[in-house]
Amino acid sequence: MGALKQILVGPVVSRNGGFAFDTFCAPDGLKRGYPYRRVEQANYDRKATLLGLQLSREFVTTACETILEFQLGCIAPQADGTAGPKVPHDMAPDEAFVFQI
Repeated sequence: MGALKQILVGPVVSRNGGFAFDTFCAPDGLKRGYPYRRVEQANYDRKATLLGLQLSREFVTTACETILEFQLGCIAPQADGTAGPKVPHDMAPDEAFVFQI
């Protein structure tokens, strides 16, 4: 069995008139989440995604509760000492709202 993939799951944020969360994995990069009309739907999907990833034996999952935590995880130094991938500008903390229910 190979090395486990580290996956970050971002918080639910408002985006384009809806609510979504993103995921990040160093080899695959940032993946935008599906925008839901209701925050409850986005929270439910995030919880289901986290549970599914935690039950898998291929991933190490980190649930980020803030945009800043998610951004720092995305740009953290990698094992070889190089900087991680850049987070897109539209992930700036002042451009999204975090919802915790």
